[in-house]
This record gives sequence, C-alpha cells and structure tokens, in this order.
Amino acid sequence: MNSKKYRFSFTAASLMTEEMIKMAEELVDQKIGLKDLTPSVLKKQRNTTSKREFSELVMRFKTLSSREIEALTTMSIENQRLMCFISCVRSYNFIRDFMEEVVIENVRLLKTTIDDLDYTVFFNRKALEHSDVEKLADTTKKKVKQVVFKMLEQAGLIDNINSRVITIPFITPQLENIVSPEERKYILQK
Repeated sequence: MNSKKYRFSFTAASLMTEEMIKMAEELVDQKIGLKDLTPSVLKKQRNTTSKREFSELVMRFKTLSSREIEALTTMSIENQRLMCFISCVRSYNFIRDFMEEVVIENVRLLKTTIDDLDYTVFFNRKALEHSDVEKLADTTKKKVKQVVFKMLEQAGLIDNINSRVITIPFITPQLENIVSPEERKYILQK
C-alpha cells in the first residue's frame, strides 16, 4: 500500500473556469490577496455549495503564481481553461496520475481515445496501491470518474465525455511562457 493519500474533493467542483476567472480578476483588479476573497465573489444562490466550491478554488489558486493569476485574466478562453486544468493537476494527485499514466501514455502510443477499460485498469491499480481509493463508496467512484472526464472535456483535452477522443490543444506563446516545460505535458504539449 502507498501511504500517499488522494484528495477527491474535486468532485465538488469541476474545472469552473468562469469562477476561476472571476476570482483572478478580483485579485488583480482589487490588488488583494487570496485571504481577502470571500465566497460571495462567486455569486452563487446556495451558500453551502458556494463555500464548498470556493474552498476548492482557493486551494487551486494556491498552486498558481501571481504571474499565472494575472495571465488568467488576459488569455484566450481556450488557454484559460488549460491554465485552470494545470491548477487541478497541481492540486489533485489522482488527476495528475491519470494524465501521466493514461492520457499522456495513450498519446505516446498513438491511441486517440480514452476508453472505459483505460480508466478501469487505472482506477483498480490505484485501489490496490492506495487504501483511500479502495474504500471509496460506489457512488463516489462513479462521481470521480464522471468529474475526471468532465474536467478533460472542459479543458479541451478530449472532444466530449462520451467518445473521449483526445485533442491536442493550441496554446499561445503567453501560456507557453508561463507553464514550465515539465508541466506542459499535462496539457499535451511537448
């Protein structure tokens, strides 16, 4: 068993690009720190949902540099989605491992889709290595899979959650200059 624990709280909030952009604009425009933001910036109807999503987004923002946060306010929407995805890869080891062990590997092998077997083999291997994965309720397992593929779709890394055709996004020099060469692989760049 691996002692590294996975955090599955990402199931409470998919990529949430619009909300990340709102928060980035607030941080940049108001020249404030992350600790000065409140859930009201998301302008959600339900307070409990807002707090849960807000705490996930704050955690993702903590992985971004001030330069990345500022760029998030000026990039094209496609690149904003990719920057938000990078923050998820940094925040959630499960998503990072899925990218490395399944998506990037499929691209390397010239396999153009991600099928259910790819996910099931990955998930079962993680369940053997991590007791926290093994102990997940069936409903949580289903939600994890659903949100992982939803994030990939929202980031533009697959065409949709049904066919899951891998797409290589176009990134602008602005994004290329702020994402480290080691992390570009997570947005399927060399």
